[in-house]
Amino acid sequence: MLDLMRDIILATDLAHHLRIFKDLQKMADDGYDPANKQHHSLLLYLLMTSCDLSDQTKGWKTTRKIAELIYKEFFSQGDLEKAMGNRPMEMMDREKAYIPELQISFMEHIAMPIYKLLQELFPKSSELYERVASNREHWTKVSHKFTLRGLPSNNSLDFLDEEYDLQSMGEKDGLKMNGCLDDGEEDGHRESELE
Repeated sequence: MLDLMRDIILATDLAHHLRIFKDLQKMADDGYDPANKQHHSLLLYLLMTSCDLSDQTKGWKTTRKIAELIYKEFFSQGDLEKAMGNRPMEMMDREKAYIPELQISFMEHIAMPIYKLLQELFPKSSELYERVASNREHWTKVSHKFTLRGLPSNNSLDFLDEEYDLQSMGEKDGLKMNGCLDDGEEDGHRESELE
């Protein structure tokens, strides 16, 4: 039992997930066989990883705020690495990280394939995949706004804070943003009405 728990926890390591992705896809293509022990393990790994990344399945406001918290942690780690004379990974370097593009890439290469597999195995879970796809579109809009405003990558976290503050003030005053942070479906407005 302890070995199983260890293996399931280790399955949340994305490097591990990428190593077994072909096996997960084959299981989904062939159909889950409850008598197959490998299928049982693979399904547990997939479920654990999908739970670990569940912030991607939340509404846009929540997903955006969680991303902000994650990048603040990454940037703190990157600052420590720089202070020790090391070169941090791009996503941990506040001077180089372009959050919208990093998020889009993460969603396209990690989150969306995970929830697509889950949808193939459990068709009633399709809402999770759809929400991740919707959040990806929101990140695309944010990236477009960065481009239009000519913001350098190292302002991306500040921009998200500024937009969030404006949105919060607007909600108190009954105002709406132009679609960058609002999830029109959650508050009863369509995206086209917000732009």
